Amino acid sequence: MKKIPLILVCLCLFASPVFAFSSAIHALLGASTGAGASCGSCQGPASCSTAALGCTKRETFDAATNCDSVPTATNCDFTWTTVTSAPTFNSTTHILYGTNSCYSAGSGVYQHTGNITAADEYYEAFYVYVEALPNTAAVAANLNAGTTSECMLRFTNTGTWTVQSAGGTLSAAGSTAIAAGNGYYVKLRAKIGTGANAQCQGWVSANGTTWTDTLSSNDGTWTAQLTRGYIGANNTTAEYHFDDWRMYTEDITW
Repeated sequence: MKKIPLILVCLCLFASPVFAFSSAIHALLGASTGAGASCGSCQGPASCSTAALGCTKRETFDAATNCDSVPTATNCDFTWTTVTSAPTFNSTTHILYGTNSCYSAGSGVYQHTGNITAADEYYEAFYVYVEALPNTAAVAANLNAGTTSECMLRFTNTGTWTVQSAGGTLSAAGSTAIAAGNGYYVKLRAKIGTGANAQCQGWVSANGTTWTDTLSSNDGTWTAQLTRGYIGANNTTAEYHFDDWRMYTEDITW
């Protein structure tokens, strides 16, 4: 089998502590012999490189070993930056896939920055290992229209979790206990509304296959299309390791 030459270009930018951010660009050049054969800024068909709908955006936080993504026909890398303080993007502990995870503690928020096509509905999924709980209810993940949070998943200081659609009712607490020293699979779904029915749903699983713990907040007031996803500790005491972070316009499975 003919080997495919790969060239990795990684650019990391750092700003001042006040406006700290980090970004990475992964670009690989080479010929593809079929679906998933090439490894680049996007895995799979060329349409993914423009973040076409139907293309899974996936970040595993690994270095050059697999272009931060599993090379299949429908997986693409994220582009990313930080909003407030920089997480540790290449942590070597509490890993679900590959060799690295993203460690986020304190107010650091890891942001997917606008390279997904605006759509009425998105799913966001990730694995999170909880090292320490927040000292109050704090958003751990959300789906946004631009910089506006429309669907939010919160972990609480008492070990519960909730979801809320912007402008709508906070859900009841989930039955899965969120405890320090444990890992969880999390999914979030948001769907645009017409002024009083925007949806936000969340699922938490201990194994990534059984999703019996489901919460909903279906009376949100937002009407703008979704363009971004966020994950992060977002709290002074919370400490999380994130891995295998994905966004897609349909349900996501491991």
